Amino acid sequence: MAGIDNFTPKARQVLSLAQKEAERLRKPQISTEHLLIALIEMDGSVASRVLRELGLESENVKEIVEKEIGLKRLLRRKSALVTIQGRAPSPPGCSR
Repeated sequence: MAGIDNFTPKARQVLSLAQKEAERLRKPQISTEHLLIALIEMDGSVASRVLRELGLESENVKEIVEKEIGLKRLLRRKSALVTIQGRAPSPPGCSR
């Protein structure tokens, strides 16, 4: 498999955006949904233009992905936990 040196600057930027999206969604690895979001958010790219011409918008794609992976349910549970315990939940991997 080719190393990161064989990627164009735009491809590296997409991978960086996908990594940030995976972190936002609290996932340990980049997967196809993170790449999809990164591609549509990559302004000026062919992929972004194609996805937008197909009627997709970044926020809609994020909403569908979040629904599919159950993020909203997770966030609601954490929000309820805050209300019950009166404090913010610990970030993943941290204990109080």
